[in-house]
Amino acid sequence: MFGSHIVRFEDVRIVISLSLVYSFNMYNMEGNHASDPNRDQ
Repeated sequence: MFGSHIVRFEDVRIVISLSLVYSFNMYNMEGNHASDPNRDQ
C-alpha cells in the first residue's frame, strides 16, 4: 500500500514537460499578438 502514493520519476518529468511547453506557447502567443501590426485594425 505504501508504494501507491509514491510518484514515479517518469510522471514528474511528463508533468514538468507539459508545464514548460504550455508556458512557452502562451509566452509566444502573447509576444506574437503584441508585435502583430494587423491586431490594431
